This record gives sequence, C-alpha cells and structure tokens, in this order.
Amino acid sequence: MINRTASPQRLSEAEGAAWSGFLRAHALIARTLDAELRAAEKLSLSEFEILLHLSWAGGKLRMARIAHDVVLTGGGVTRIVARLEKLGFIERVSCPNDARGVFAALTDRGRARLKAAQTVHVQGVKRLFLGHASKGELRTLGKFFSRVAASAQAPVLACTLGDEVSARPGRNHAG
Repeated sequence: MINRTASPQRLSEAEGAAWSGFLRAHALIARTLDAELRAAEKLSLSEFEILLHLSWAGGKLRMARIAHDVVLTGGGVTRIVARLEKLGFIERVSCPNDARGVFAALTDRGRARLKAAQTVHVQGVKRLFLGHASKGELRTLGKFFSRVAASAQAPVLACTLGDEVSARPGRNHAG
C-alpha cells in the first residue's frame, strides 16, 4: 500500500492537488490573458502589468520598485521598459536627488493604451478566474493569497528618494 500522508519528502494527496492545481491554473490563465492582450492591444501581460503598476503609483516608479511589484528581474524590467519607451507609453526620467536613479514615468499615450487594455484584462480575469468563485470564496482567497505572498515576499531595496507608492494586492484591476 502507498503511503499518501504528508511527510517532509512528500506532499499529501490533497497538498499535491492544491499545489499542482494552483500552478496549472496560474500558467493557463496567464497564458490566455497574455494572448488576449497581445491580440487586442498589442501588449504582453507583463507590459500591461507595468503600465498598471505605474498608474496605481501615480504615474512614476523607480525601476527596482517596478521589478519588485511585478515580480520580475531587473533585467526583465529593463527590457520591457525599453519596449514600452520605444512605443511612447513610458519615458525614463532621471532622479533629481540621485544621478544614478531612474524612474519610469507613464505618458499620456501609455495611459490611453492602459485604459483600452484594462477592458480586455478585466473581462478575462472575471471569465477565467473570478467567475468561478462565490463572493465568500473570493474573500477567503484574497486573505489566503495575501498571507502566502507576504510569507514569500522578497525585501524591497531601500529607496533614497522618499516614499514611493506601491501597487497594493487586492486593488481592482479596473484602476
């Protein structure tokens, strides 16, 4: 008989189903949202997330803060920001207090593209994820994922430029 109980080396059946279900659902939803945003607005999901976080923060963030907030590497953010800059959706702005510091700032064109993309994104999130849960389940999931993210969160690099606003978990993606 196979031992299906949890051990330090093995997940229980319920743990394995929860973990693999989470990973599979996340991958499939992210892939679908990315494809829909690319088709409708010529933006990747990562590009959309950066524009969204910039909007939530009042239009300007340091590159390290963006990387932290959207959970990407610094190099990944640099490449995406370069593309968004080329498209005219953001611009790089030097920090007046630190010559080494660079902000990404949302342009009017970027705000307009974000607004158009939000409709596609919100419809997809509701159809692919939120529509499968009751209001009570959504509250429970919100609390659960907040705890999980808080326990796994990497420390934020110190910013010498004062208080920066960060996108908060649970904010409505409608902006």
